[in-house]
Amino acid sequence: MMRRAPGRRLAAVVIAGTALVAAVARAQAPAPPPWSVDTERSTVGFAVELFGGAVRGSFGRFEATIRLDLERPAAGSIVASVDTASVSTRNSERDQALVGPDWLATGTYPRAEFSSREIRRVDGGLVAEGTLTLVGRSVPIAVPLVVRAEGDRRVLDATITLDRGSFGIGRGEWADTAVLGDAVEVSVHVEATQPSQR
Repeated sequence: MMRRAPGRRLAAVVIAGTALVAAVARAQAPAPPPWSVDTERSTVGFAVELFGGAVRGSFGRFEATIRLDLERPAAGSIVASVDTASVSTRNSERDQALVGPDWLATGTYPRAEFSSREIRRVDGGLVAEGTLTLVGRSVPIAVPLVVRAEGDRRVLDATITLDRGSFGIGRGEWADTAVLGDAVEVSVHVEATQPSQR
């Protein structure tokens, strides 16, 4: 049986200890104050390919609790909820179908919810890793964030591509990705204010 060299054991202990200290520091760090989201200026939209063209839509009702300090993003969190029955593609017949059981099934699953597990810096930007629950299915996702700050004003933009098949959205003939694309681009724009921390 091979024994690990003392130097390697020491390095492993140091790495584990550093990770533990960082985790404890994150847990003990006070959460930043929540942003006050301006829902009139904020949007949740999506786009999907249909017969070679693009169908674009949006959700009119949503809410979010964002606690994010750009100087210490690891202490932050994002929880968001979308009323899926508020979907609109500016086509009433299509919108009525979208809330039905073959699509968003809003009678059974009225909300889509995202909850972050970790917010970290990646390549000079931020990424929120967490879980998206949609139509009764929970899928881990990583959301790239672009955040701008000016005084107490905050602007957050996020774009992510979801596979509708992972959530069982679009059944029957619409499950065919040759007709309706599997990739759905979701874009989020949030404008808010963040109170100063004292």
